[in-house]
Amino acid sequence: MDVDGFERWWRSRERADIEWIMDALAAATDTADGEVERWRAMREIARVLARSGRRREACAASHRVRLCALAACSDTGVRAVDPDGATLVCRAAGDAAMGLVAGVDQPCSEMLLRPFVGAPAHA
Repeated sequence: MDVDGFERWWRSRERADIEWIMDALAAATDTADGEVERWRAMREIARVLARSGRRREACAASHRVRLCALAACSDTGVRAVDPDGATLVCRAAGDAAMGLVAGVDQPCSEMLLRPFVGAPAHA
C-alpha cells in the first residue's frame, strides 16, 4: 500500500471498521511495552526520513491521511460518540502514513500499519 492507497482506503471505512481500529490501537498501547514499541517505531521512522531527505513529504502525507481519517470518523458518527478514540485513530493514521513514506520494508512501518491492515473490510 502507498499513501494514495491509504487515503482511498479511508474513504470506504464504516463505523464498525473504525471501532475495530480503535480497539486494536487501545490494545496495542494499553501497556508500557506497547507505548515504548510505538515510540521506538516513530523514532526510527524519523531517522529514516531524515537520512532519506523525505521528512517534508512524510509530514504532508501524514496531514492528508489524518484529514481523511477525521472525515471518516465524522461521517460515521464515531467522532461525536468518542472524540478521544477518533483522535487516537487519526493520530495513528498519520503516523502510519509517515511509515509508508519511510518505506513499508521498515519493521517500524509494519508495526504502525498493523492496526489498519487487520481491519475488517465492510466496504
